Amino acid sequence: MRGLLNLCCLSLTNKKPVGRLLFLLFFCVIFYGCGFFPHTLPGILEVKDLDDPSDEILLSTEERDADTFKGKKPVDILFVVDTSYSMVQYLKKVDQTFKDFIPTLSPVSWKIAFTNADYDPNAFSYYGRDLFKGKIMKLELNGNILPYSTLHVRFKSNKEIFIDTLKRYEQGDVSHFPPDQYINPCDLPPYCQGNVRTPVYSLISSFSANKNVFRNHADFVAVIFTNGDDMYSNNDTANLMMEEFRKHHGRKKKISVYSISIIPGDEKCFNYDQANQYNYASSHYGEKVHEVVQTTGGKAISICAPNYSPLASEIVRSTLNNTSDGSTIIL
Repeated sequence: MRGLLNLCCLSLTNKKPVGRLLFLLFFCVIFYGCGFFPHTLPGILEVKDLDDPSDEILLSTEERDADTFKGKKPVDILFVVDTSYSMVQYLKKVDQTFKDFIPTLSPVSWKIAFTNADYDPNAFSYYGRDLFKGKIMKLELNGNILPYSTLHVRFKSNKEIFIDTLKRYEQGDVSHFPPDQYINPCDLPPYCQGNVRTPVYSLISSFSANKNVFRNHADFVAVIFTNGDDMYSNNDTANLMMEEFRKHHGRKKKISVYSISIIPGDEKCFNYDQANQYNYASSHYGEKVHEVVQTTGGKAISICAPNYSPLASEIVRSTLNNTSDGSTIIL
């Protein structure tokens, strides 16, 4: 400490402006790094990136082994989430619509990851954040960004992490934050994206963007969650998706695409969605999304449904039986 004081006195008595400037820079670095200066401004809720929450987040080795290695069939699930502003009405109530989703998956050994539908070939960032373009994102719990990108049963609070990662609040809604504190919802998963919605192309991009993330011996399920359609898809997109998947995962690995969307022809849901849109956002039938679902023998459930858990039941049934019953619509 005495040495530091001597350095301070020497720098302050330095007649050269450069010497004083160097001292002030040194002073700021030392005091900021040691925590004397706050890293966040008063009234702003800090987004924490937990360094090592394993003791708090993970189950013990005994619990983990007992729960995940009982010979259960494995399935890896990628959620491709449309996080445009038009989806806020659905993303802010996922604690209701997905409340039984994780418990319903218990008969299988599941693993879940998330990306959003921001594959815009003409853009690279959105409000300063790089676009994901199929790359999976970090998980969230209670406003803390976890150092994990895949969720599975070895997490103690897997249901809560699933909901917190998937949930997006409307900008300006401070009811869920501590008093006098606010954070931009776009700074937390599932983050925000622009109005160029490309869930199918984000899915296609994910095959190369997430190497060694999913298990070789597990079935692969993609869940597209959108009230729109893919803006860049054409008549060959479904076949392109299958070609890209085989290119990266071979022909032995099973892929099924499921959707939570406005099912083509569901006029009642379409009108409901349009009537509840923010800032004149537009609704779209998921026509290209539905083509991909049909190509892979997956399932579609209406985004207007009050409960999306039947989709989890179908994932379990398909994983255990390794077959599709031929239908694509879940009413």
